Amino acid sequence: MINKEFLKYLVEAKVPMSADPNPVKILTAESVIALWNKQLLPTDQVSIENGTILTNSERYPLMIDP
Repeated sequence: MINKEFLKYLVEAKVPMSADPNPVKILTAESVIALWNKQLLPTDQVSIENGTILTNSERYPLMIDP
């Protein structure tokens, strides 16, 4: 969704950004991700994205774990 819709909008609006924008790197520090991994959160990208969503949400998001 970010690559298809949001980045397309940013390019059309001529918003300055890096060549490879990554929202996880913007919203979460590597030290926080390392702490999550130390607390046994899996190291896969989906788990890190879910942790990023949870820590940056004002309300409890709906997270469905398959």
